Amino acid sequence: MSAPETWPEILRRHELEKMRAIHAHIDSSLPKAAAKLEMSQAALGSYIYSRDLRWNRASLEAAYPELTPKEAE
Repeated sequence: MSAPETWPEILRRHELEKMRAIHAHIDSSLPKAAAKLEMSQAALGSYIYSRDLRWNRASLEAAYPELTPKEAE
């Protein structure tokens, strides 16, 4: 049995789960993505911009490299 997650690990995992959901809709417009994620456009925009990110794939992938699958070695 592995050790339980620490609070910082839980917070990081939740942050990554949110970013994965956003990343899945990044090629849509912000309003369309917000509707798919069942949140307001203002809330989604605020969430993105509060993390010093922009609404584009490169911005998210640079800040969260875990979003892109690693190539098999």
